[in-house]
Amino acid sequence: MRRTFLLTLLTILAQTLYAQSNQPWTEIGPIKFPINQSGQIHGIGRVVQIKFHPTTAAKMYAVSAHALWKTIDTGRTWSIVPGTDDMPTMACASVCVDRTNENIMYLGTGDPNYYSQSLGVWKSTNGGALFTRIGESTIGTRMAVEILQSPSAANTLLAATNDGIWKSTDAGSTWTKTQADVNFCDLRVNAASGSTTVYAITRQAEFYKSTDFGDTWTLIPTVNPVTPGSGSRIAVTPANPAVVYVGCIGSNTTLGGIIYKSTDSGNTFIQVRGDINPNLAGYDGNSGGQGNYNFDITAGWNDANTLFLVSHIVWRSQDGGVTWSKMQDGWWTEIHTDMHAIRYHPLIPSQIYNANDGGVWISTDGGSLWSPKSDGLASTEFYHMGASHKTIGVMGGGTQDNGEVYYNVNTWYTNRGGDYTPFYQFDGQLTNSAYYGATQRRQLLTNTTQGLALPAPASGAARIAFSRDVNIAFTGNDTVYRTSNLQTNPPSWSAIYNTSKSIKTLEPSVNNVNYLYLVLNTEFYLCQNALAATPVFTKQSDVPASISGGVQIATVANDPNVVYLSCGSRMYRSTNAGVNWTNISGTLPTINIREILTDTTSTDESTYIINNLVYYKNKNMTDWVIYSHGMPSNSQYRDIDIYYSGGTKLLRVGTYGRGIWEVPLATTGSVLIPGGVYEIKSAAALTRNVDVPGSATANGTDLIIYSDGSTNNQRWQISPLGNGYYKLIPQHATGKAMDVEGALTANGTAVQIYDSANVPQQQWLIEGVGGGYYRLMPKHAPGKSLDLNGGTDANNTKVQIWDSNTSNAQKWRFDLISSPPAPLALMAVNASKEQQPATTYIIRLYPNPASQSATIEFSNAQDETALLTVSNTEGKVVMWRKQQLVKGINKVSLQVNELPRGIYFIKVDTGSGAATEKLVVQ
Repeated sequence: MRRTFLLTLLTILAQTLYAQSNQPWTEIGPIKFPINQSGQIHGIGRVVQIKFHPTTAAKMYAVSAHALWKTIDTGRTWSIVPGTDDMPTMACASVCVDRTNENIMYLGTGDPNYYSQSLGVWKSTNGGALFTRIGESTIGTRMAVEILQSPSAANTLLAATNDGIWKSTDAGSTWTKTQADVNFCDLRVNAASGSTTVYAITRQAEFYKSTDFGDTWTLIPTVNPVTPGSGSRIAVTPANPAVVYVGCIGSNTTLGGIIYKSTDSGNTFIQVRGDINPNLAGYDGNSGGQGNYNFDITAGWNDANTLFLVSHIVWRSQDGGVTWSKMQDGWWTEIHTDMHAIRYHPLIPSQIYNANDGGVWISTDGGSLWSPKSDGLASTEFYHMGASHKTIGVMGGGTQDNGEVYYNVNTWYTNRGGDYTPFYQFDGQLTNSAYYGATQRRQLLTNTTQGLALPAPASGAARIAFSRDVNIAFTGNDTVYRTSNLQTNPPSWSAIYNTSKSIKTLEPSVNNVNYLYLVLNTEFYLCQNALAATPVFTKQSDVPASISGGVQIATVANDPNVVYLSCGSRMYRSTNAGVNWTNISGTLPTINIREILTDTTSTDESTYIINNLVYYKNKNMTDWVIYSHGMPSNSQYRDIDIYYSGGTKLLRVGTYGRGIWEVPLATTGSVLIPGGVYEIKSAAALTRNVDVPGSATANGTDLIIYSDGSTNNQRWQISPLGNGYYKLIPQHATGKAMDVEGALTANGTAVQIYDSANVPQQQWLIEGVGGGYYRLMPKHAPGKSLDLNGGTDANNTKVQIWDSNTSNAQKWRFDLISSPPAPLALMAVNASKEQQPATTYIIRLYPNPASQSATIEFSNAQDETALLTVSNTEGKVVMWRKQQLVKGINKVSLQVNELPRGIYFIKVDTGSGAATEKLVVQ
């Protein structure tokens, strides 16, 4: 199918550069279940589904809102299924693990609780190390709320989606819709061993039965509630496979919790409980609840008359759904509320598991007592986070579902529950106090709160703008307020600038305490005497682009007139305090920037931004580089903060779904730029480079180190292959690549040059080890690393592979010689002129899938130069080239035989228009 995209002249004009940080990101968490200091039950993160290994009782799987998790000790500890961390930003809905081969997993994406946002079905064949999207031309982007595997045919799958029931008979490669275009919310197979009878139900309580594993369906009319509510669920039981239950939310007022029961395998039903009080789907029996967001039922494993219904609290029936008992005192006690799934362990039926907004809980006494089984489920959804600038181990934030959590001395604590959404900030003075929006601050370690005493007109202010002077801060919404005694309890505030305009953002200079920048509506202002009794605010310019997607300001340490500004997805820099702006967006994607942060201790204007990734740039760089390699890509990045004290400088990032992560700040030489040309030096011999002796070009020429000669036989281009692997290309012989002789794995095997090919002995994983050094590991030989023989600092010393260790002989420094040129010149932006769109249309891409080469055919409106980029599903550009186009039809052939198998996106970008098409490489 042809896809066309209409983009403006400000579309991305060059390839995205992918930065390899020399330090790995560290997961801060929460990882272990937090310690509770609040007045209600607490949690760690939202879990939407639980599955069990068919034969090994200790193995279980949990689908969190953004990832897949696995336990091998019945829930005592959980670990991430790593391939989900490398998937695009998305939500997760369901999992199906192949009963014949646990390395095969099917993952449904989308958020089943909010019933939204899907990227279709994904599959792993290596135990979850890597997931690829399947069935795109058939099931497409539909959300699979459940995926089941046929009991008799491993390649046959059934998926209940937000657009019908879909069936695959080829392990998910293609799918066929077998039932109506309606929103399904549950799918269960009959509990009899080997049964091919399947039940499905829609959000409107339309119940369907199939006896041929989903080929054909029959609507069962006896499930017909007058007020079904917004969601329904199914329960079956091995105690009596003829018994099937249906639960419906109902009116969801003081009434709710409709139950139907079948005793003939789902052919007919009777209503055993109507839309009555108490409301089983409410926060208590006399109030409403959240509908389909949290609702489930399950039937007893050994007693078909036992039935559980969970929504906000746990209810149990022991007479087939007629009468019900509340199993906890209230929604705030014993077990986290907002419950999404309840299941018996099929191999240990005495264990009942509950998945909810706080994680996973277990009961071993029939549902009376519950305890968390959530250590390791590092799935916290942060709305906002912040880190102390004085104490390295203190940080925290507000989360979805799990209140405020904070970190101190390697332990996470919860000190309030629910959804907590305010901005979360630390000033430059107090070591352990967090500011919540612009209303209050709390001393985290003593759990005491102070009000900020803002005047009533400023009550809508979102956050505090802290000055370099720890007593001074600013805030406001349509009036700017200043305090000069921030550390006082409470501080006093004065109105220093009254305006009828909306304050979009404001930021004091970190260089000069008298400078205050702000955006009013769409105008950029500067105050140069912000501490005066009557400060003067001057309009400098109109903002250079639309701010409908947000606006942020950042200043730098060494010049008060240098200021950075984000407008939606674009970045700008001014050297004259905002009078004029230069577009420095470079290859940043057209995704709204959430936050800008500068390293206020740097002299090179080191700047970090977050949108869907973390990007880094300093004033000496021509473009932004991605700085988030090693961080999960499956969750939104919400906030960034910096801790710096003494020699320790850490960047912290809060995510919506994978907690908080940190990494050391960038330093000179701490990022590798794909496509860049480098000299490579051993930490044991820093005056010598990896060298091809005599500039030889013959296959099998062994590598050595030799004194720095600034020659091409000592210079290597790093070419990204995806998943952290690179090919290293000698610049005197660009058809060759760094290669391990004969693909051998023995210690001491020589490293050589050889004809470039898609072979694992030429694919090197480059991993930061700190201090500006990297380890290089050949793909064909896990556990081996590039090594300098004996760590000898002498010309002609052999370069080889050896067992990985921490010696200097295996630490390598990359000295940048040249960056890849920008494929197209970047355009200056005139903020006062509208950019006129132009179009580029992809006609077809063939063959697709491809294994050797692919041809892209497209129509262009004029003669011009284009940039062609090939990106993988992580957004990494793995191939690019310039191409001269002619007006009319163009055909371009791309060699893809050296790309790993998977999904790629080919983009043709002329600067006046762009188009993108998906390519499958197999």
